[in-house]
Amino acid sequence: MKLDHYLIDVVGRKIGTILTALCEVATTLVDVIVNSSEIVDLPPRFEAHDYNFAIYENAEPQTITVLHAFHPLADDDHPIVYDILDDPVNLNLKSEYFSVDSSTGELRSLQPFDYEQKQFYRFEVSACLQGNKTSCGSCKVTVSINDENDNSPQFQQPSYSVDLSIDTPVGTEVARFIATDADSGNNADISYALKTPSG
Repeated sequence: MKLDHYLIDVVGRKIGTILTALCEVATTLVDVIVNSSEIVDLPPRFEAHDYNFAIYENAEPQTITVLHAFHPLADDDHPIVYDILDDPVNLNLKSEYFSVDSSTGELRSLQPFDYEQKQFYRFEVSACLQGNKTSCGSCKVTVSINDENDNSPQFQQPSYSVDLSIDTPVGTEVARFIATDADSGNNADISYALKTPSG
C-alpha cells in the first residue's frame, strides 16, 4: 500500500558527564513529514555511477551483467524501467550491439565483436520509475573488447624471387622477409622458419 506521506521521528540526544559517568542529559524529538510526491520526484539510483566490463572478440551474444537501480517507491505496480540512452555518435548502438531488459536490467551483447575494428564501447543506461520519465537516474557503461589471436601474419608481397651467384659466400644475407599481424600484444608476435618443401 502506498501512502501519501511518511512521518519520521528524529531524535537528538546530548551526552554529558555527571560524576565521571557519561549520561544522557538532554533529548529532543522532532517529527519530519515527507510527502510521497517528493519521493516520487527522486531519480532511481544505480549501485555505481560507472561500470566497466570486458568480453572477447568473436564471442557469441551473451549476458554481460545485470544492472540494479533502487527507488524507495519501486514495487510490482511501480517498477523501475531500464533503457539504453540514444547516442548520436553510435546511432545503432542499442539495435545492433547491445540491449538492456527494461524490467530486469540485464545487459546483453547482440553480436560478435571485432577487436581490430573497435576496442571498446561507451554508453549510458537510464533507470526511471514507471510513469515518471521526467526524473531518471543513469550510469555510464564501458564494454572493452579483448583481443583474440584470430589473424594470420601477412607478408608484404605474395611471392619473392632471389638471384644468387654460384660463388655467394655462406652466411650472406640474400633477402629480408617482413610480415605483419593485425592482432595486438603477444598475439601479434611473429616467428619465422623455413618450410620444408613437399613432394
